[in-house]
Amino acid sequence: MLNKLRFFRDNPVLPDFDRQRQTAKYHFTKYFGKEDIFLEDISGGTLGITFLCEGLKQSQIFVKTHLSDITYRNALYKEYQMLKSIYHEKMFLESLSVSVGNNTELLFMMMDSLKSGYGMSKADIVELIGQYSRNDILKFDRTGMYDISELLIEAKKSLYDLDKKGFYSADIIKMAESLLICLESYLAGLPRIVCHGDLADKNIRINSKDEKILLDWEDAFWGVEGYDYLYWLTFFNHRKFYNELGIFEVAGLPPEIVAGIITLILLIKNAISYYSGEYVKNKLSMNDRLKEIYVCMGIGI
Repeated sequence: MLNKLRFFRDNPVLPDFDRQRQTAKYHFTKYFGKEDIFLEDISGGTLGITFLCEGLKQSQIFVKTHLSDITYRNALYKEYQMLKSIYHEKMFLESLSVSVGNNTELLFMMMDSLKSGYGMSKADIVELIGQYSRNDILKFDRTGMYDISELLIEAKKSLYDLDKKGFYSADIIKMAESLLICLESYLAGLPRIVCHGDLADKNIRINSKDEKILLDWEDAFWGVEGYDYLYWLTFFNHRKFYNELGIFEVAGLPPEIVAGIITLILLIKNAISYYSGEYVKNKLSMNDRLKEIYVCMGIGI
């Protein structure tokens, strides 16, 4: 979430996606020198530019590149490394660096075009997380990955910034502050694991053997056990699970720490929603999203 938050908050003028998309398509097709390559534009999230490609292989492939900044190139390279480390035996995956002049290169990631994985259950998500949460599985350069403590700093800042704009009530502010303080005191003693950082249904795909593949690793970071699962729970369409017994339980974590992690996640999600302008489409207010979680967890406010 950190990259997305900074992208929207710190860029008063967003990049020209259309121009950069056309530049990427031009250099990709020019590199292969084939006139029968067809690239179909598709939505690729916040930091990426994505296409479906016909004519390069016998089957359709997915192609992803980045915006014209070294930060975004590094984020895509990190995603490529993560995918290669975890799923190299489960799908076609290659990278390509193409010179675009002025000592600049565009990185392209090419992979199988995979089926959607919507409709996952809690058990499916736990299984998926188990594929990558063991540190010995992930063999790649982890330098430059931020720590969950940086997310905590941003969560506090987001709470105060949006409080000034009138998005939170006094009781929610008091509870959120208390839970973040509790989480901060507890974090130092928790072992770190690699977390995906954006475990959403839209990022889950299924390969030809019906195996689950998790995409969009650009915001991977050093987190703690349970973070990705709790992040998945905070999506609006997963509110249907909130009344299930034990849905907010994470092995080894006290309830107040679980609540602190969810608070951190929702505060930053709310900030991204505000700075991107998406909050105007929300069916529940930022305040009510937090309140709903606290009520479902039995936390008094």
